[in-house]
Amino acid sequence: MAAVFPSDEWIKEVGNASQTDDELKGVIRGFEGTFVFQVEPEEGFLEDPYYLYFKLNENGVHSGAALSSLDERSDIDYVIAGKYSKWKAVLQEDIHPMKALMTRKLWLAKGKMMKLLKSQKMALRLITLCAEMEAGYIDESGR
Repeated sequence: MAAVFPSDEWIKEVGNASQTDDELKGVIRGFEGTFVFQVEPEEGFLEDPYYLYFKLNENGVHSGAALSSLDERSDIDYVIAGKYSKWKAVLQEDIHPMKALMTRKLWLAKGKMMKLLKSQKMALRLITLCAEMEAGYIDESGR
């Protein structure tokens, strides 16, 4: 059974998949940093926010975990936030991640946009890798 988005199991599967993704390793060279995908609550879908933490280095996702709040980690470089339905649309490839950012369906809640844009290929590959994974969704799983 596929891990359900958003969950600790899902973020760990992303980490495992990233370790063997040659395309990600090719575009991540020289990048080291931490991301949080902040999944905002949305009536009818999700009651509480989820914070999905990634620590990246040249080998992919070095570690990942679901956090209970952003205060749990002091090393977060970037927070990309959005409502659950918008994250689901990005992960199901109904909307391109950059278009979601540019139209504020997702937004950069923490971090420097210029630095993120310099690492655009890496960020896009990471989100594409997430989209390629088999996943269930919390609104479809009865959780």
